[in-house]
Amino acid sequence: MLNPYQKLSQIYDEGWSFFADSYSGLVRELFSGGCFHHCRALDIACGTGTLALKLARQGFSVVGVDSSPEMIAVAQAKVKPELSLCFEVQNMEELDVKGPFDLILCTFDSLNYLLSEKDVAQFLDRVSSVLKLSGFFMFDSVTEAMYRNKHYKERSWELGGTRFLQKLSYNSRRKIAITRFQFEDGEEEIHLQKPYGLRELIPLLHNAGFVICDKFSGLKGEAYQPGSERLIYITRKKGNL
Repeated sequence: MLNPYQKLSQIYDEGWSFFADSYSGLVRELFSGGCFHHCRALDIACGTGTLALKLARQGFSVVGVDSSPEMIAVAQAKVKPELSLCFEVQNMEELDVKGPFDLILCTFDSLNYLLSEKDVAQFLDRVSSVLKLSGFFMFDSVTEAMYRNKHYKERSWELGGTRFLQKLSYNSRRKIAITRFQFEDGEEEIHLQKPYGLRELIPLLHNAGFVICDKFSGLKGEAYQPGSERLIYITRKKGNL
């Protein structure tokens, strides 16, 4: 049994890098008009570093962290000498970086890998501890509507010459989504996620010192609707608002 992203890391960019492109555009739109050359950004669960690299090219000084050594190895290969960009292997619930940061991101369902509200609360406390007063924290979460409506399919993939099956299931009693990546050589990665919506996250954000500035249901800035399958949150650490 492989660890999550142990093998998927080698073909991840070919299949899923478009999410980073979408978030990069959203950051530009939301924070347009600002000068980022003296701003620090932290990309939590940065994966292969695509979004971190785009932020660095916009002028941010960026730190990217991810729990997968294989994903970080791919990310480190993208570092350019002219950019202020570095990567570290870290678990998000044990976040230990030197702040403060002006902007912190945790994107593409990464929060959903935390399988209890206790873990989410601990994570949010650590984010708050390294974010500047009035700094922004942008993240997303998949809601139970997504898992109930769509997390039951099977799909065949071929990326970078690698063939594999992606099998989706959802245990509604435990509220755990299971994604199995079964590779043609017999190896398998199993990814577990838990849904979080506004009901769960609002009190946790409040307790960690965050206020919600805006929320969207899609990467193009679609307005939030009750029952949305994905929520994108723009929050700010309480300070001089």
